Amino acid sequence: MLIREATTADAAGIAKVKVNSWKTTYEGLFPDEVLDNLSVEEETTRWARNLDSISKTYTSLALVAENDDKEIVGIAAGRKNDDRIFRYDCNLSIIYILKEYQRKKLGSRLTEQIVDFFVDKRFKSMIVWILKGNTNSLFYEKLGGMPKETQRVEKWGIVYEEVGYVWEDVSKIF
Repeated sequence: MLIREATTADAAGIAKVKVNSWKTTYEGLFPDEVLDNLSVEEETTRWARNLDSISKTYTSLALVAENDDKEIVGIAAGRKNDDRIFRYDCNLSIIYILKEYQRKKLGSRLTEQIVDFFVDKRFKSMIVWILKGNTNSLFYEKLGGMPKETQRVEKWGIVYEEVGYVWEDVSKIF
């Protein structure tokens, strides 16, 4: 499995992973019609724009994981945190892995590279937001993350709660 920095050419592969991961991870947590309406095409456009802006900044990183056939099967991204309420240095913004590649240490490998980037930038504390009820929270707990924050978010006309898992010192995660 190859992990490398994402480029704008990866937008479609990233979109596919995100949409498929949402459909398998959030089944039962979001209404079916929301998950059914997720669009790889819309996500591709969004990711092309996001990756272009990430490549122009010193404080953000997006990674992809490729299988032996060079298909993107996992993604992770992190950035300097600019939240004025939750004042942690950095944010593990996303981590999505296709279901068939989960539980094979790929999430840990992606997270470790993002954390190494944060340590190099001298960021200390980190937060990751996950949907309340997402059973993947155990992954963050195994890495030492503590559920310390909560926030209510509205998207698609739905209000839901997210839990912020926090590390006070990212240099001690791995």
